[in-house]
Amino acid sequence: MYLLIIGFLLVLLKFMDINPVSQWSWWWVLSPFIIILIWWEVIERVFKLREKREEAKLVEERKERLDRLMGKKK
Repeated sequence: MYLLIIGFLLVLLKFMDINPVSQWSWWWVLSPFIIILIWWEVIERVFKLREKREEAKLVEERKERLDRLMGKKK
């Protein structure tokens, strides 16, 4: 999320022609978006981070449901 905000700020500064960003190459200005793309498309898939988070959430919901059915209230 932070990279997305930084990317939008850099693009805004580049369009507004504010130094030192106005002197940078577009590759440097757009690099946060490239990093985000690599993260979402490569790293998330390789390490299956999304699936692990979803599985942990399902396990927690299942545990809460069992506790509720067995009469154990929090």
